[in-house]
Amino acid sequence: MHPILPDGGRGFEERTAEAAAEDYDGFGADLLTKLRTEHPLLSDRIRYFRSETFQPEDLYAVCSGEGETPDVAIQWDPQCEVICLWTVEPKQHVEVGTWADDPCGVAITRLIEFRAREWPDGGHVPPAVG
Repeated sequence: MHPILPDGGRGFEERTAEAAAEDYDGFGADLLTKLRTEHPLLSDRIRYFRSETFQPEDLYAVCSGEGETPDVAIQWDPQCEVICLWTVEPKQHVEVGTWADDPCGVAITRLIEFRAREWPDGGHVPPAVG
């Protein structure tokens, strides 16, 4: 469980990155691979979750913050074909969908922006995308 997840994470089961990649093949699934291969520093901070009762077709993840860097939640929604990212403090929210030329690239950029305090030198920021 993680408090940033819907309903405080109650009813969510943690999954390994490998299990998450095997279980989820919906919209944005390639983001899982891109995070592991292109952004290992972020990937090391991500925990994956599924729920049997709350939107069981969706995949959730939390990229853990440290110090003043906020935790960032990620939701893959195959039915709406969106990737949602949010933080609680400061409150930030973005949805990336089929309207973006590179939805996974945009999601990675927003994830890094939400965690900007951890990347003072720009880190692994990809080029600006859609």
